[in-house]
Amino acid sequence: MTMNEVLLKIVKVDGASEKNIVTVPIKENAESDESHFVGDPVSVVFLNIGSYMGGRAQPWRNAGEELGLVSKPEETKREFQPESYGDGLIEVFSFSSMLKLSMETVISGNASRLAQDSGPFRIVFQESVEKNIVTYINIDGEYYRLNKPKEISLKLADKPFCSSVRIVQRNPPK
Repeated sequence: MTMNEVLLKIVKVDGASEKNIVTVPIKENAESDESHFVGDPVSVVFLNIGSYMGGRAQPWRNAGEELGLVSKPEETKREFQPESYGDGLIEVFSFSSMLKLSMETVISGNASRLAQDSGPFRIVFQESVEKNIVTYINIDGEYYRLNKPKEISLKLADKPFCSSVRIVQRNPPK
């Protein structure tokens, strides 16, 4: 499944307000005045370190200047900083195909930058009665399978070098 089939939106939470980073148009070819993906990416990555894939790839550093979002004209030019573990920022990027994702360790520069912010972020998934949406996440090298996810909240740890993962599961009624 691609991100346009699974995601509804990715937002930056700022206190009581939210700012949309990506909104997926519900209808195919729908026009949206919100930022939305260029094409139909297969993966969205949130990273707070320079390397990925066991240290063999540096997708943020090697990404081209092209933004992976279709944005409002005033948002098309974004100033991104080099990634740094201690800068308090999370880098968000996407890959447009499984081939580009898998080739990143050999031929770099396949990622498209989406955002760079301190977060926290909310990732909201589409609800589907017909489809059993399954998505996979990787947290610090550990893979998790999510069945019909509703939402993921993502934020930096409050203390440096003190990270934790909390996964909340909703058990279906019997």
